[in-house]
Amino acid sequence: MKLYFILLLGFCVATGWLCGQDAKSKPNAEIVTKLEEIVKIRERQAESVTLQYEMGQVPSTQLATANSQLAESRIALAEELGSKEDVVVYLLDLVKSQKMLHDRTKALFDDGRSTADDMRGIQASLLESEVRLLRAQEAE
Repeated sequence: MKLYFILLLGFCVATGWLCGQDAKSKPNAEIVTKLEEIVKIRERQAESVTLQYEMGQVPSTQLATANSQLAESRIALAEELGSKEDVVVYLLDLVKSQKMLHDRTKALFDDGRSTADDMRGIQASLLESEVRLLRAQEAE
């Protein structure tokens, strides 16, 4: 359930729901700088988790979560810069990561090691990402 709220918060931040950002406004240099720093941090985090995953030290769900967080950060930066093409690319990455997380959670659920609430939360996050992708593709 905690993971669902992290993904939901990322969605709210990335779409501007929490800051009331106007999609047509000029990029704010201070915001861009902070978003670039967030992307760098998330990139390092994703690289670290990928290495840990490859060595068998963390589960695939942790890898998918790190990749989802990186994609959300990149989406937020691309949106701030007004780059619709990059938004679509990063939304594709997000959908891919959330699909991986969904599939792994479903396997855990089918095996009795995850709850129905976890499954519903992950499924909702995946569907929300797919809707965002479809909207972004329509806007191109």
